[in-house]
This record gives sequence, structure tokens and C-alpha cells, in this order.
Amino acid sequence: MSLIVACRGTHKLWNVDVDRMYIPVYVNLNHWIALCISFVNRHIEVFCCGGKKKIKEVEAVTHFVPWILKAVQSLRMQKHLNITPYTVSCVPMCGLNRSNFHCGVYTLKYIECHLLGLDMSLVDDDNIWGTRIKIMWDLWDAASDPELIERMTKYEPP
Repeated sequence: MSLIVACRGTHKLWNVDVDRMYIPVYVNLNHWIALCISFVNRHIEVFCCGGKKKIKEVEAVTHFVPWILKAVQSLRMQKHLNITPYTVSCVPMCGLNRSNFHCGVYTLKYIECHLLGLDMSLVDDDNIWGTRIKIMWDLWDAASDPELIERMTKYEPP
């Protein structure tokens, strides 16, 4: 597995220029969760609309993030970095995703709400279908944008 530790296009480094990162994670080949990794607090918040409190895949993340951070720092800074695992907490969510097939939409909306400082209670099973359609429409709209299409034709992988 390869990881990119600089933000593509900006060349910003984790824990130097970036204080937190949001990551959607596909677990058990059937479920999406979201992680908010705070480099400042050395803490990972887990959002799982299924209500799971312990997700084994997150345990690995708590261990490898400090090692990645250390590897990308200058030699002068490396010796001062702590490589102990990050702490983890699960964001309390109850009564969501009763149909068991909206976890991807909930994951995206959690990231959006958390990033914007909005209450996650704005999204629930009563409005998740509308949310799914809105995300689909936004993706379709972006894919039809002439400027984006032009930029994608010029993209060259690193």
C-alpha cells in the first residue's frame, strides 16, 4: 500500500501545514466509515452510522499515522516526534442507517458536517434518500462542467 503524505497540488505536509485529515474507509468489504485524524490532538474520531464501537481496521491507523508523520519530517524534527499510537473515539450515532445501505452517503455527510461545524442530526434516515440524490446530482453536474472536462484532458499522473 502506498500513501501520499503531501496534499496533492499544494505540496502541504501532514502535521506541518495540515492539522487534520478526513478519510472515508471501506471496512469488511461491505461498510463505509469516516475518520477525522487530528494531528494536533493525536486523536482519531470515528463515524460509523452502524453504531459500531470497535473497528479493528482503525487500530492499524492509530499505529501507522505517527510513523508516516515521522518519516516525512526533516531529520532535525524527526528526533522530537512521538510515535506512540493515536487515541480513538467513536462519535455517538444512534438510529441511523436502519436500511443498511446508505453508509457511504452518511460517511460523506459526516465529513461535510464535521468540516463545516454542522450538527450531524441534520442528516437522518428520513432525508437520506434526498441527500443521496443531491450528491449524485452534484457529481453529474461536476462531470458535465466544461472547465473540469478540459482540465481532466490535460491531467498527467505524477
